[in-house]
Amino acid sequence: VKLDGKFDSPVVKTAQGSVLPTYSTIEGEGTIITFLPTLKPVSVEIFAVTEGEASGDDTLSITEDTLENENLVVKVNEKGDICSIYDKTLGKELLSAPIREEIFEDHSTVWPSWEYEFKDLQKEPRTVTGDVKVEMIDQRPVSVGFKIKVKASASTYEKTLTLKKGGKGLLIDCETDWQDRASLLTIKFPLSAENEKALFDGDLGAELEGNTNTYPYFIHNVHKWADLTDSSGEFGVTIANDCKYAAAK
Repeated sequence: VKLDGKFDSPVVKTAQGSVLPTYSTIEGEGTIITFLPTLKPVSVEIFAVTEGEASGDDTLSITEDTLENENLVVKVNEKGDICSIYDKTLGKELLSAPIREEIFEDHSTVWPSWEYEFKDLQKEPRTVTGDVKVEMIDQRPVSVGFKIKVKASASTYEKTLTLKKGGKGLLIDCETDWQDRASLLTIKFPLSAENEKALFDGDLGAELEGNTNTYPYFIHNVHKWADLTDSSGEFGVTIANDCKYAAAK
């Protein structure tokens, strides 16, 4: 939220007077405030901004390679990849290997803008590696994060990781200046959960599907999310998104 005027120590309160985690910065003659609202779905809430002292908080931490809150510990490696997501509540590592961007060759000649052929997916992809720059984003007591920028080949990849106070998931915002030709960019999520089938959102419902290593079923349609629950039923991971429409397992 951007407010007119400069606030030295703004805090956000609910209508009941509870102080919310608040982070602020001065921009020009205004103040930008970030806070964690207490909102129920399809509801309206009134918040007040006043000068005051924000409550102390030690549940968020950030170092040059680690983000941590009450529920998760997230680590990145020297390549800028997320190499570990540890669930403190479950006491489990959720990744079996680092999350990586991978590039497959795309030799489609009929509809190259959207068609992808099975034979290209069977080839070994190349991983995105290049010059890495990592910037720490410390907005405690609201959130901590990293902005990671990688320059590889002709393209530039930028992703922002955000771990919020009390959050049970890691937010990943990706922006890519895509300049590589005849190529398909994918993101690989190697999960520690194991199951022959995963659940894929189809908008009007969800389908339980298996591996995509045979023709013609080599890509799953996905609208908003895909979930892999371990065969033990003890834990799993859901990958939610707002703009991608296919996944392989």
